[in-house]
Amino acid sequence: MRKRRIHPKAWTYTFDTLKEWETHVHVLEGRGTIYVVDTFCGPAGMEEVRNAGDLDWGGKKVVVFNTHFHWDHVWGNGFFNGAWIVAHASCRKRLEEEWDSQIRMNGEHRMGLVEKVLPDLTFGESLFFPEDGLEVFHSPGHTADSISLFDRPRGILYVGDNLERPLPYVEDRDLDRYVATLERYRKLRPRRILAGHSLELDLEDLEGTIRYLRGLQSGGDLEVRGEAAMETHRRNLEFLG
Repeated sequence: MRKRRIHPKAWTYTFDTLKEWETHVHVLEGRGTIYVVDTFCGPAGMEEVRNAGDLDWGGKKVVVFNTHFHWDHVWGNGFFNGAWIVAHASCRKRLEEEWDSQIRMNGEHRMGLVEKVLPDLTFGESLFFPEDGLEVFHSPGHTADSISLFDRPRGILYVGDNLERPLPYVEDRDLDRYVATLERYRKLRPRRILAGHSLELDLEDLEGTIRYLRGLQSGGDLEVRGEAAMETHRRNLEFLG
């Protein structure tokens, strides 16, 4: 695990144990709460995060966010005993339906004893944590159940897998809704954008993704450069079929 300080009280922890993707867990410290954005592949990884010694966890409430239902973002939920686990209502539903199948398909990536721990606080459109200026909102895109977090005082936007460099994977057919989410990001005017598999994204990445999705919608020719981008593009075309 590597770590990076994003702000005096916000850190990102990076795991490279998945062959194809570096995966980031983001943690920020509020006045009386520690917020954890995604829990990677199991409690062993989250124990590393907790023991890194960068933030004051002592006596603080813990709030965990599952940005979407995919296994590499939720399997560490069980480490945070007594925490609130927050997700969109459809995320919990997908996890109820697909937890076991995701274990069967990807179980070799488990870090420690993975228990089925589902979100216990779900919402439809948005939540707000006023003490720390943290806005959480439904942001369908990569998946229909995706959520994002905007730390208003620090100007940091956490987008799950909705943005990724060079291109995001599309796993929901409603591209109009995906573009609307990205246009909402634009209006927030974040100072920093952090994702599940990419760090330090910028407005150029955002605008480029909007153009790419609109190109997929129109069926026109798209200029996609680089082997990684081409592979993602092929996967997206196959999914949209």
